[in-house]
Amino acid sequence: MDVDKKRLQEARDQAMEFALVAGAEMAGIYEATRESASPEEVADRLELDLRAVRIVLNALVSLGLLSQRGNLFRVEAPGSALFLRRDNPEYAGSSFRHSVYILRNWMRLSEVLQTGKPVQEQRSHDQYAAFMRAMDNRSDEAVQHVVDRLMEQAPASSAVLDLGGGPGRYARAFAKRADRVVLFDLPPVVDHVKEAYGLDRVENLELCKGDMAESLPEERFDVVFLGHICHMWSPEENRSLLQRAAGLLVPGGVFGLVDFVRGHSEWAPLFAVNMLVNTPGGNTYTFEEYKGWLEKACLVDVSLEAVPGRDSQLVLARKPQVAESPRPQQERVRPSRKVL
Repeated sequence: MDVDKKRLQEARDQAMEFALVAGAEMAGIYEATRESASPEEVADRLELDLRAVRIVLNALVSLGLLSQRGNLFRVEAPGSALFLRRDNPEYAGSSFRHSVYILRNWMRLSEVLQTGKPVQEQRSHDQYAAFMRAMDNRSDEAVQHVVDRLMEQAPASSAVLDLGGGPGRYARAFAKRADRVVLFDLPPVVDHVKEAYGLDRVENLELCKGDMAESLPEERFDVVFLGHICHMWSPEENRSLLQRAAGLLVPGGVFGLVDFVRGHSEWAPLFAVNMLVNTPGGNTYTFEEYKGWLEKACLVDVSLEAVPGRDSQLVLARKPQVAESPRPQQERVRPSRKVL
């Protein structure tokens, strides 16, 4: 892709448009204009500055997200689909809000280049909730494809471990196919998602608290899955994690991970910058790197395939059908900072 002044100017303009649209969502503008409202009513209801509200309402009208009749403004169908209707496939409110928080750190890239350290920021409750909602915004097609590919290789009666499963987007789909699914994540994550996403009411799904940098469940599983986890960690941390995760598989068990694989995902190089500014050691990795880590963990038949509808890839592997032998001493590298 060629980069020139015109393209960069277009990107700048699009970034400004995104900041307007997403900032209005964060302020509650679309919710406040479900029914026709004047700028004075919106400002009063949301406790916002009237001059600022007038300017933003008019700008949103120019984008077709709001309509105006006299002094009254109302959200139009595109704005409603994007920011109000969570059941709509076009809904993007959660991911856009999360992107705003992420882009704040991107704007400090020059600092990160000088220090080599990520932007140190304590996540607020709103940032944390937005991150979980963004993780729950994966397409049904992509999730179902991943689950089907893993379960078609698993025994008829299967136990599945979803490591770092967050809001349970994959775990809920696994629970429809497997006899038992364990979602393992940090204690604050589990405490949040079990009620916010109703995971404590999903049949066949168990929630397990823990820190995968410290320990993993001690039982064995037919399927072990990691969805968009490895990019948060360094090569040394991933080598340790994948070795320990592979050790949880029964003979013949299936391993899978989804991530942006460098060399196959167009988004992977830019997403690596996202990890640079937000994590102490995260990155995106090549299939050869994943293959080497998994083979070192004694897994075989390591393969790569595209995930439909997304610019991400599925890495599959299998534990050989042999009698279990004593586990080798496992390498453990603790990440220098937890990343939710």
